[in-house]
Amino acid sequence: MKLRIDIVDSFDNSLARILEITHSKGSFETPTYAVSTNYIDENILEGASLNGVVEIPVLISIKKLRRAINDIRFMERIENNIKRLINKTTKNSMIISLPLLEETKDIEPKISEPQELNMLTQYFAEISCHPEATVVCSPIFHKVPEQFYNHIINKFMETALSLNVYVAPSLPYASRTTLNELVNIYRKWWKKEDKISRNLLCVDYNNSNAVSKYSFHNYVLTVKMLLEKEFEEPVAIYGVNVNYSRIKVKYEKISARDLFSYFIGLDAMGVNHKRIPLPSEVVERIKRKDETKSYKLLNRYEYMYVDIKDLLNKEIIANYKDHLKKILEKDEKIDDNIKKINMKIILEETDYLRKEIFKRSGAKHPLRYLEEKEGWKKDENAANAVLKITKRYVEKTKTLDIYKT
Repeated sequence: MKLRIDIVDSFDNSLARILEITHSKGSFETPTYAVSTNYIDENILEGASLNGVVEIPVLISIKKLRRAINDIRFMERIENNIKRLINKTTKNSMIISLPLLEETKDIEPKISEPQELNMLTQYFAEISCHPEATVVCSPIFHKVPEQFYNHIINKFMETALSLNVYVAPSLPYASRTTLNELVNIYRKWWKKEDKISRNLLCVDYNNSNAVSKYSFHNYVLTVKMLLEKEFEEPVAIYGVNVNYSRIKVKYEKISARDLFSYFIGLDAMGVNHKRIPLPSEVVERIKRKDETKSYKLLNRYEYMYVDIKDLLNKEIIANYKDHLKKILEKDEKIDDNIKKINMKIILEETDYLRKEIFKRSGAKHPLRYLEEKEGWKKDENAANAVLKITKRYVEKTKTLDIYKT
């Protein structure tokens, strides 16, 4: 079934809003966080805490696609892994399949032959379009040359629609020329197919966030508003590969720009999947200092990510003290487990935003709430970006009142 998106609440002088997204299995409200199913466990991120939406990452390289179409056992391994991730989802969740195609350093992307490119893309679409997925995003990319984007997305859409799935158009992190071409491709599909979403955009923030990617996010909001004007319904933005900082180990405290993003039009977001190498000076810094200092935990009351050791004895993380001590003592999968705790804290904060802040009957205006945070006060560039984006788009954004008339 098509997604139905309704504005539950919104503000005249803010881009903050609450949406209700109804799908074939149920509904949920934004702002929210779509936890990637490879992080779901029985200890920190259990199914009951996920607010009705999860992400299935389909991460594969061109090299692996080539191997899969020639090696049946390798193909089975890939498909079984996706089934395993699907089995970790809860019954009524909206399942978003996120295909990410990457290139590796050790191989040249010799995919200039249309026949091979079509074959690789067709199989990529087939494994991404699991029948249990509620929505399948069109592909996003990592280190794949932009000249292949249009061809891959077009063939992917063609294959996905033949498999009778519901597709959400993606905006990969790319040049304006490529993005404009992709929007025109989507427009052609919208004219002839009703299984392509007109009200959900999947946007790749490339291991960053809507604040840090200021120019890119401006483009995204422009596309969103053009679609809302054309199709006369709210458009939700689902940000993928979102992170609070690309250089998290460089400073002891970092503002939570990922949380700021909810206040400037991002309705849902998911974890970063891209493996982006750190600058050499940052790597050296990690080697020189206590390794645990490179791990940051979210203080949702101040919108700051803080070194773990500075929070271990604070009451604000009382619910996670035991988890943290076990993680640090065992020294196993520290990075993944810290990510899980941060995801859980973000889910707690989005729940509070929905219930108390993003409602007109709430305790205070969303921007006033944000301005009280230490992260806002310490990050002048982020604060200015939020204010500029808000001022530019708030008068162009349809609010709840307009949709009711």
